[in-house]
Amino acid sequence: MNDLRINESLTNIDFVKKTMDQISKDFNRCGWEIEFELNTLIPINEDLTNQIASQLIRLSATELQQFIYTVDLQENKFHRAVTMNDDLKSLAGEILKREALKVFIRSNFSE
Repeated sequence: MNDLRINESLTNIDFVKKTMDQISKDFNRCGWEIEFELNTLIPINEDLTNQIASQLIRLSATELQQFIYTVDLQENKFHRAVTMNDDLKSLAGEILKREALKVFIRSNFSE
């Protein structure tokens, strides 16, 4: 699934809610109670990316590694994102894409 398909899917509010639930579920698996709220004043991608980044910045290095493992983000995407000097926004964007992909696959290919 390419970035364009993800962006298109993230305009569907039901898909967005399922993606937010998936992100919360993966944070919860690591022991952190996180809930997301949509701000309709800014684009959904930007809003969710900012919310994810604000949670990531609170994690220790070990906790971050555990979360990345839970999300199942590719190692090369993780390394590329953390080398960016943008307060973890690149990493948060990659996490959002990965979580949206999980929802897309589950929605379209589950029995």
